Amino acid sequence: NEDIATVNANGVVTGVSEGETVVTATSVAEPHVTFDVNVTVEEAPNASLKAILQDTEGMPRVVSFESSAPSEWTVLADAGETAAGPLVDDTLYTVDNENMFGIDAELLIDHAWGREPVTIADIKKYKPKTNSLTSGQVLMRDYTTREGSIIVREMMDLLCLQLVEKNLVTSSVTISAGYAKPYQDLRERGTVRFEGGSNSAERIVPEVVALYERIIDPTKMVRRFNISCNNTTEDTGERQLSLFDMGKAENPEKDVQKALLDIKKKFGKNAILKGTNLDKAGTTRERNRQIGGHKSGE
Repeated sequence: NEDIATVNANGVVTGVSEGETVVTATSVAEPHVTFDVNVTVEEAPNASLKAILQDTEGMPRVVSFESSAPSEWTVLADAGETAAGPLVDDTLYTVDNENMFGIDAELLIDHAWGREPVTIADIKKYKPKTNSLTSGQVLMRDYTTREGSIIVREMMDLLCLQLVEKNLVTSSVTISAGYAKPYQDLRERGTVRFEGGSNSAERIVPEVVALYERIIDPTKMVRRFNISCNNTTEDTGERQLSLFDMGKAENPEKDVQKALLDIKKKFGKNAILKGTNLDKAGTTRERNRQIGGHKSGE
């Protein structure tokens, strides 16, 4: 009954008036297969809303209106005259203690008037409590679990080189993997920790690949990866070794990593590659020829 509800070409049902009707879904591939769904359309409850809107002269106004009549405004104040009041329980109140916009009220008001309260000096003075080094990649096609492990290995190898180049160590690595359709909304996430911090590819890469293989569902294809080296700090060369680490020195490997960086800087990122990079599933060679994810013309 189209007087109660309509269905568009994409299968979206839109209520027209109150009542009940039946919507029939038919398979495109097999037209003889159908399924009936009972649909009830009820009047939506009215809600009182407040916002900053522009009037016909382009001036920002603090207004209230009902969801049943969004074009009928009641102007409460000029946005520029509305000052932020006290912050209580993570909620920002206006000066008259009426809760209007939540914690972003002051930002909304400044934005409405084109004001930017943060200066370049403020930005330069800002010091984050922690730092991290991240890498993300959206694949050009769906990858199997095995192919995904190659991507994880490549990404972590490059992150370890970046840590050495920036003279940093990381105390933990977090990996986030996203599946391909129809599971694109699902993500797997896990973290592996490195006591005392490390930038050693020999130590970090196998642990991160093993983590990926533990958290991923091998029955699904993967499409997106994000890897973060957390709590990065300056590499002072000091290490708190455990009994299992005794006799394992990272200095020889670090010398090799620094040599790799020097060669890549002089002859190009693809001057030295690992066997993994030559796998047909690898993306490092192609990404090394890109700038910001786009072809560089190399």
